[in-house]
Amino acid sequence: MKSPLVRLIIFHSCSLLLATRAWASDDEKLELPTVFIAVIARNKAHVLPHFFGYLEQQNYPKSRISLWIYTDHNSDDTEDILEAWAEAKSDDYHNVNLTREESDAFYADENGVQKWTAERYWHVIRLREEALNLARSLWADFILFLDCDALLTSPKTILDLVRANKTVVAPMLDSRSAYSNFWCGMTEKGYYLRTDDYMPILERERVGTFSVIMVHSATLVNLNHADSRKLTFDPARLEGYSGPQDDIITFAYSAKFAGVEMFVTNQDHYGHILASTESPAHEIQELLNLKLEVTGEYLSGTYDGTRGNLSVPRNPVWELVR
Repeated sequence: MKSPLVRLIIFHSCSLLLATRAWASDDEKLELPTVFIAVIARNKAHVLPHFFGYLEQQNYPKSRISLWIYTDHNSDDTEDILEAWAEAKSDDYHNVNLTREESDAFYADENGVQKWTAERYWHVIRLREEALNLARSLWADFILFLDCDALLTSPKTILDLVRANKTVVAPMLDSRSAYSNFWCGMTEKGYYLRTDDYMPILERERVGTFSVIMVHSATLVNLNHADSRKLTFDPARLEGYSGPQDDIITFAYSAKFAGVEMFVTNQDHYGHILASTESPAHEIQELLNLKLEVTGEYLSGTYDGTRGNLSVPRNPVWELVR
């Protein structure tokens, strides 16, 4: 016969197991966290059909997603496509807030749409900070800063990032070169530094979730983590900061100053990122080349599915603006 102490231990163990199962059952009934997606679009008419097509195919509940979209300084059909998409799809999401700012095609100090001038940097810094503060004021659980050049071809990208439960995390995005959306090293002046850690992660010789010095283009921030309050894109809010006036570098420094680690995950093939180019025409060619590479691999029998589906997504946006 078991002693009273043994029976007591067994009783408490069983009670704990039942309580854990009950908690898990209740947890499954909870809604997923809310995600506030911030998008800044400029001269992206060529990629928006793919961008929105893959966003629509995310398996995260649309009722838990709000979108904040801002556009200005366009010389193509970006504004018309955004308006058509917002009008057609806004009822699918919790909220879609589109701002079209009346503006010239160029900034005052700009001589080409691909040039990053001081005025453009400050404008983007202000917009990203505005989106971050708005998400905080709305008590959103997460904010996802998503560039139009980031194509989330895996439908479970957002869900995987949320479940990672990191303060700052990004999916590793592939390109046609060694370019991606994370850095493993940075110089003291805030510029890119190639390290031995980069290629093994990029080429998936190492698979997992890794602490890195900087992520960009598809960055999820957990606003429920207290340290996220210290994150900022505004260099004026960083005491002692002397780096470049650049939104993503400032954000990385704010994370460093706050003791917040940034992570990138390559546990799945989450999507693609278009490398920076000299002109919109080159960017269009980059997208076309990527599609041709995938098609060529598929026809030759070497395609392994890792690049995701780059065919025209269902409900292509351009049908809405014909």
